[in-house]
Amino acid sequence: MRNGRCDEIPKGTTAVISQQHHNGELHSLKEIPHIPLTVKKLSLRGTGIVALPQLREGIEEIDLGFCINLKEIRDIPSTVKKLNLEGTEIEFLPRLHEGIEEINLDGCYGIESIASIPSTVRKLNLRGTGIVALPQLREGIEEIDLATCLSLKTIHNIPSTVKKLCLRSSEVEVLPDLSNGLEEIDLRRCKKIILTPELLIRLEELRNKGCVVKYPPSYKVELLTEAVELLSKVKAKAPAESEDSQKPSGSLAKASNKKGFVASFRNRIEESRKENEIPR
Repeated sequence: MRNGRCDEIPKGTTAVISQQHHNGELHSLKEIPHIPLTVKKLSLRGTGIVALPQLREGIEEIDLGFCINLKEIRDIPSTVKKLNLEGTEIEFLPRLHEGIEEINLDGCYGIESIASIPSTVRKLNLRGTGIVALPQLREGIEEIDLATCLSLKTIHNIPSTVKKLCLRSSEVEVLPDLSNGLEEIDLRRCKKIILTPELLIRLEELRNKGCVVKYPPSYKVELLTEAVELLSKVKAKAPAESEDSQKPSGSLAKASNKKGFVASFRNRIEESRKENEIPR
């Protein structure tokens, strides 16, 4: 490397600049030469580049994590499946093509809005971004990370295909309907989330179906009573076709016993205290 420029990138299917330069040279690397057509995976992680070199169709993975001088990306080849922009200074996403599967914008606090997300995306990491609203998310997406999104207050829709949803330390106040397909939901340190009896019941139902539920800290004893009363009303409205039909199923069956239901939620409260580091 001379004068902040990498002289040559070797031909091959993977080009990892971040492992080819050491001893403090990474941040001084400002310019990248021509990228060979054979390259499928390109990692410029931690370099000092201020602009991307011309990228040709055929490249599938791009890692620009912690390229702190990179403020703009104008074009991403349509063949890219994985894009990592973690810790960069970019404020706007370029047009993303159908076919991309993973997008990592962790720590891109300058991004306040995203026009659209391709329907092929399976993993979306918006942790620590400045977004104020979610873009329209389509069925097929499986993992969404919105941790520490301090400007995001409301989520209007979560696709039924989502398996993992992380809202830890976010400012989200209202949750949409949660699908039965959820396998993990993280609400730890969500201090502003509005906990209704309906939401508590839904979380307990998901937990009983095997979903890993990491509860928020703001449990209140009166909500437990309200939840019990609500369940009683649900039970009272159940059709009286037969003795069996009057018996609530699943988590409602467990919750029909008031003491058992309250005890169950008290266990959740105790778990919440530990996970959120809340003093007794």
